[in-house]
Amino acid sequence: MKWGLVLLGTPAVLIALQGVIAIAGEDRLDLTAYRWKNRLLLVFSPSEEFPAFKEFMKHVSEQATGVSERHLLVFSIVNSGLSRMGERVLTPDEAESLRREFGVKGDAFRVVLIGKDGLVKLSQGVIKLTEIFAVIDSMPMRRQEMHQPGQVAE
Repeated sequence: MKWGLVLLGTPAVLIALQGVIAIAGEDRLDLTAYRWKNRLLLVFSPSEEFPAFKEFMKHVSEQATGVSERHLLVFSIVNSGLSRMGERVLTPDEAESLRREFGVKGDAFRVVLIGKDGLVKLSQGVIKLTEIFAVIDSMPMRRQEMHQPGQVAE
């Protein structure tokens, strides 16, 4: 009889736990939404004023055409200041969830490139945007895109 009560209570407990998990994950960005559509470039920095961050983001602005041609969606995740996904401002919880997901401490500068397949292709400290473009341009899907301009590889 005790087991029957425990089993009867289990679905209610599971439903309650699912609600808690959903609430806890509310401000977590679901990067899978970009799979097969965009490559993601996550730029982590202690602040917007960090020299390596300022320099890197300057090059991103200057190379906007190259960024767009490679279907790159740029995230700037800063520990002190506003974090962004493109022009959209991220909540502090969203930014922190990305730091946790990619194991980047608040005082670190790190650039993470995620391919259209959702896999991390590069994760490193200071790097030039031209080096990232070279990594992307060596990918089979990117080579296909270059041969078929205007089409998104699926």
